[in-house]
Amino acid sequence: MIQSVMPKKVADELLKENSELRRPSASIESNCRTSNATTAGRSSAAESTAGIMNPHLNHNSIPTDNSVRKFRPFTMNLMKDVSILFADIAGFTKMSSNKSADELVNLLNDLFGRFDYLCGRCNLEKISTLGDCYYCVAGCPEPRPDHAKCCVEMGLAMIIAIRQFDMDRGQNVNMRVGIHTGKVMCGMVGTKRFKFDVFSNDVNFANEMESTGVAGRVHVSEVTASYLDNQYVLEEGPLHKSMFLFFNLKLKKYTLILWGEKKN
Repeated sequence: MIQSVMPKKVADELLKENSELRRPSASIESNCRTSNATTAGRSSAAESTAGIMNPHLNHNSIPTDNSVRKFRPFTMNLMKDVSILFADIAGFTKMSSNKSADELVNLLNDLFGRFDYLCGRCNLEKISTLGDCYYCVAGCPEPRPDHAKCCVEMGLAMIIAIRQFDMDRGQNVNMRVGIHTGKVMCGMVGTKRFKFDVFSNDVNFANEMESTGVAGRVHVSEVTASYLDNQYVLEEGPLHKSMFLFFNLKLKKYTLILWGEKKN
């Protein structure tokens, strides 16, 4: 069950850590950490109750992060050579304008379910969905040398999948896809309703590429293109701010766009 909400590697590490904390023969330090955390947890619960009864409770007395009981240690990992893909539904506003909430959620569940299947086939890790936005990564949390190619194939497959979705469900929507490669901090933040996530300026850049993209095409950065080993044909596109774009045609009718800093 836990592997359905986070990468297998992260789930295995979490289960291992919990098992070690519960083991009777755990080190004295571990036992002390668990015991102290439990005591702090009871204390914080009492203070929370007091806060309800006494609205004038000094908020400075709220337990700090170090004194609150945790089910896991907080860890964030820096990973390099990670490709990030953001995809957004072009035409979503029009599609949702004449549908009930139930109908719209049903359509999104169908479409995102197809993307989830493609994630597995293309060796990507799904991160999350935000409204009609879907994003995933390759090369994280498990490094792999073909991370860029995995993302490109995922983007191309998503465009084909949404065309099939249109035919199956009688819709008229398309996909904007942006891909960038760089560094990410990955892990789980918080202690409630946690999820595995990635953070960095490179993640933000991939998101910007998608939001300013063209429907029916995949946008890849110059960095991402450098990992593709000339397996895709690039066509020069228009300038955007201080960046230049390239259209990338695969062997068939698939189209990508390359973003990067303009060279002198």
